[in-house]
Order: sequence, then C-alpha cells, then structure tokens
Amino acid sequence: MPILSTPQKREKAWSIFPYGCIGSFGFLNLQPTLESSLFQTIAARFRAPDSTETFLDIGCAFGQVIRQLIYDGVPSERLYGTDLQAGFLDLGYDLFRDRDPGKSKATYIAGDMLKEEETELDKLNGKIDVIYAQYFFHLFERDDQVKAAKRMVRFLRPGNRDVLIFGRNGGLKIEGWEKYVLGAETWQKMWNEVGEATGTSWRTELDLESGDDWIKVRFAVRRA
Repeated sequence: MPILSTPQKREKAWSIFPYGCIGSFGFLNLQPTLESSLFQTIAARFRAPDSTETFLDIGCAFGQVIRQLIYDGVPSERLYGTDLQAGFLDLGYDLFRDRDPGKSKATYIAGDMLKEEETELDKLNGKIDVIYAQYFFHLFERDDQVKAAKRMVRFLRPGNRDVLIFGRNGGLKIEGWEKYVLGAETWQKMWNEVGEATGTSWRTELDLESGDDWIKVRFAVRRA
C-alpha cells in the first residue's frame, strides 16, 4: 500500500471524509467480501465466457472491490463504481495505478444517490444487472434508504429477471441504531414501498447476526 501509506496521501483521504476504515486501512480488508458465497457466485457469473452483465458498486470509495474483480478475471468494461466523494475515486487511481485507460476500462461516477438533480448518475439508468451495496444503506435512516433504493431500481436493466442488489449493513448498537439497520420485516416492507413507487416487485433475503453491542446483516434483493 505505498500510495496511501504516505502521510500526505493518507491525510488527503482523511480530509475528504474521515471514515474510520481509512485511518485503519480497513477498506483494504476484502476478506469478508471474498468469503461471501453470494459474492463468489456473482463473480463466477460475470467471468462466464458468454456473460454480458454489468456490476455496480455503490459507495465504492477507492474502488477496491472493482479492482479485485478485475484481478479475478472479470472484464473491466462491465464494471462500474459510484461514490459521493469524487476525491475517493481519484485517489483510487493513485492507489491502484490504473488511471491509464489501457490498464482498466472500469467506469467511476461521482454523485449523490439522494438528489434527483444529480443527473450524472442517470448515465447508469437501465444499464446494470447486479448492484453491490456494502455498508451503504446503514448510512441513512429509512426515508433516505427508500430514496436510494428507488434510484437503484432505475439503474437496473428492466429486461433481466435475474437482477440483484446485495451487500451488508451493521455496526455498533449505539442509541438509535434501529433507524439505520432494519430487521427482516421492516426491510421487506421498505422494498414493498419501493416496488409500489417504481411499478416493480421485490423479494428480500436477510441473514442477521446480533450480539449484545453489535449487529451484522447480510441481504439480497431480487425481483419477485
């Protein structure tokens, strides 16, 4: 990690937004992702010789998951990432040294998922088959989760019955955590609301682990 290991680069990343995973380099720990059987299934699906499907990482930060998929053999031109902070996307090129289009054809777009006037994100409408939303939804309370989910639905390819949204939520059980990390029933109700607003229908899967002071949730959302 020679790029962000320099004090100047780490300070720049921290100044963009001070996520704890930046200071600890936790964003580079891809083990939980790689150990996910669903993630491995998706990666294999994208590596299939006849696959034309596209993958979008929402809240991709430095694009580390996308680079992992490229390393694992997924064609980069079918990979997309978006983040609120354009600075993270820029530092991702520095970290992985692939700014040259000859090294990667992945597409990165900065934008706010909650703002309708953020038209740059409209470039993704109807183009995406799989959305990865790792530790994204739990950044918002339910109303904003609904806004983000409705935008994700617009990104998905309408003719593909196998489109998928998946990822994780979780964190410490500090005061008010229930507003951010939804349980199975409230999560399905939220997607029912999203479906009614978008003329679609969704079935959710949710695996929850909970301790005295923490909660971890793995989820998948599929067309019903």
